[in-house]
Amino acid sequence: MDLGAPFAEGTMTITSVTIGKNESTFNCEGTVGKYGSGFATMQLRASDDSRATYETEGSARALMEDGTMVSGSLRGVGRRDEGKLKLFSVDNANNGDQNLSVWEVDILNKSASLKVYALR
Repeated sequence: MDLGAPFAEGTMTITSVTIGKNESTFNCEGTVGKYGSGFATMQLRASDDSRATYETEGSARALMEDGTMVSGSLRGVGRRDEGKLKLFSVDNANNGDQNLSVWEVDILNKSASLKVYALR
């Protein structure tokens, strides 16, 4: 499947991380293209004992330039390679958008780059 070029891109700062026995959660904020200022929470549940693969679930909100707010639920999978995570989420937004988001998370630098592709 060719998704073409991403229609939105951005960099987010990880503002907090909560570590649990079987789950970790990170909160982040930043600017994501057409969505404007974005805020997201992502929970990661380890799929195996090595904690190298994950199931993900999250929520996001964005305040667009015109003042409207878009919210969405995020579901997906991910994998860790040392201090970096690559997450793939299918996003369902309240404005009708359905997207595939690719997150590249640098845990040590507390940053995440994000590319968003439209699912049509």
